[in-house]
Amino acid sequence: MVETKRYSGEIIKNNGKYYFCSKRGKVFNIAQKPELKELYENKNLIVLESVSQLDEYAYGNIVEVINGTAGELKSEIEAIARTYNLIQPIGSDVWKEVEDLPHEVLPEQIEGISDLRDIPFITIDPDKAKDYDDAVWAKKNDDGTYTLKVAIANVAAYLDPDSALYKHAMKLGTSAYPGNECYPMFPKKPSNGIWSINPNEDRLAMVTTCNVNERGELLDYMIEPAVIHSRHRLTYKEADFLGFGENVAWDEDDHSDLIGEVDDVMDSLRNLYLVAGVLYKCRMKWGALDIPSRAITFKIDEEGKTVTGYEKDHAEEYTSVIAETAILHNEIWGEVAEKLGVPFYYRNHKSIDSEHVQKLRRMFEDYNIRVPNPLTSKGMQEIVNKVTGKRIEEYVISSLLKASEAAYYDIHNIGHSGLAIMPKLNKSHKQAEEQYRSLSDCIADRVAAKERYKAKTGREYGLAFDGDITHTAYAQSSSPIRRGSDLNNQMQLLSVIMTGRSLFNYHDLSKHVDHLNMTERNADMASSECDDMLAVKWASDNIGKVFPTTTVVHIGENDVRVMAPDGFRMNLRYGDCGIKRKYLKPGSCIENVKIDSVNHTPPRVYGVKCPEKMICKDEDYVK
Repeated sequence: MVETKRYSGEIIKNNGKYYFCSKRGKVFNIAQKPELKELYENKNLIVLESVSQLDEYAYGNIVEVINGTAGELKSEIEAIARTYNLIQPIGSDVWKEVEDLPHEVLPEQIEGISDLRDIPFITIDPDKAKDYDDAVWAKKNDDGTYTLKVAIANVAAYLDPDSALYKHAMKLGTSAYPGNECYPMFPKKPSNGIWSINPNEDRLAMVTTCNVNERGELLDYMIEPAVIHSRHRLTYKEADFLGFGENVAWDEDDHSDLIGEVDDVMDSLRNLYLVAGVLYKCRMKWGALDIPSRAITFKIDEEGKTVTGYEKDHAEEYTSVIAETAILHNEIWGEVAEKLGVPFYYRNHKSIDSEHVQKLRRMFEDYNIRVPNPLTSKGMQEIVNKVTGKRIEEYVISSLLKASEAAYYDIHNIGHSGLAIMPKLNKSHKQAEEQYRSLSDCIADRVAAKERYKAKTGREYGLAFDGDITHTAYAQSSSPIRRGSDLNNQMQLLSVIMTGRSLFNYHDLSKHVDHLNMTERNADMASSECDDMLAVKWASDNIGKVFPTTTVVHIGENDVRVMAPDGFRMNLRYGDCGIKRKYLKPGSCIENVKIDSVNHTPPRVYGVKCPEKMICKDEDYVK
């Protein structure tokens, strides 16, 4: 079988023949057809699927023609999306199922499940979010403990594995967000409608409730299907303003409707911040890794035609609050799946191996940075803390991340090193036999969890557990509208709660696991490629712009990569700026760098150093 790969680009002409040139500069032969002349003259963007990738005999077939021309922003983003299969046709059977979905929660859907509509849940999301798949609420108890509820949109209540809607979602695997576009896993009508936890509407949800002490330890927790009624939809910035007031830049005239309208959730909003802080401290003490975003986001005008600027990503306080509640939720669900012997998709992340540790030691030896072996997440965090605020910060952090394998989905739990979540591994065959849990043991635990829930609530459908979690498993399940792994995990646990049986066996889940990992990688690569393209678009309109100071973050064979304080990156060719490689090292400061030129294929921004001296300050390095 011939391996295929997709590329986006356009038709070029050379010596009377037409070829395909990808955005990364690779040229392919294509069958010479009459329409190639028209595609060439119209400058259409093309998606090609390669048949052979050998440089001399690269050959491919045109599979998509984008409705637009090369250089148009929206068309360029769509071409990237189609290159990575982020767009799939929606069949008539899918649309029929969408139309058959109810527009509101029906009385028969809430029979026997928990009614939590009196709890003032709120959703807190990015400004442009349309689907709200999680709502939260917290209170502080008289004894100093906290009660936290995390409600996740119950998409599983509307789907089964044989439905066309489910199959369509699994084909996409994930939602994707290249540039300012959104390519959703589900059609917008249900994901923004009956499934989304919209304010002031009844919605079905899977609710995880836990009681947390002041040390961040769980006293008990339970999971139950419920009907809820969210009170408000807040953005992260709105939540920050309500929580911190004058400390947040704000235009009250633009959001005057908030003032006095959210009194019913103010206590919960403050308690969410407090309990998230407790959970964060506990997680860091446990040895988790916390690296802030180093990315920049490009701004696109309302018409989607021009890149107007960019800004360095920064997380509002309540971004971290929602992240902490989601991490705890996913830990709880992962451990419950293990306890009950339920086949699940775990989120695994391996530790850095010894070979890469040795490489990091060689890379960091000039900076007096000690790299322990084994290198745990706690050890990585100590290195990050040591270089924070230094000129070598970006170089060190990017090197650590490159040495780490990406997190991935699997039906086997090996732990998540970045979150300091590690399974208890057996030391010997004898211990393995003693600790082996049979199916009957798992079923007994399911029955016990259901009976414990019934004793606590008087209701039938739910699972309850006493004591703290053990930090041994992590399973993403907080975004079923946007991620296939989360959707399957939710469908699985809902089935266990409602019927006592798993919906999927290990074979069912293993069939999709490679595909889910691939679609996630595709979405990430599409976003990265789109960012490169947007950087070139912005830079081409800002030729000559001078950055007073930049820092070397990578030294290549032909050029160096530098980063400005605001996060913008560009390349400097050695020959163009007169800087010899032997005088440079990561962390070097190069002043007065201006944007000189751009390359569209592949997308790259080039700078040149203005006639000023290069400064390498020793005090900028870690001692």
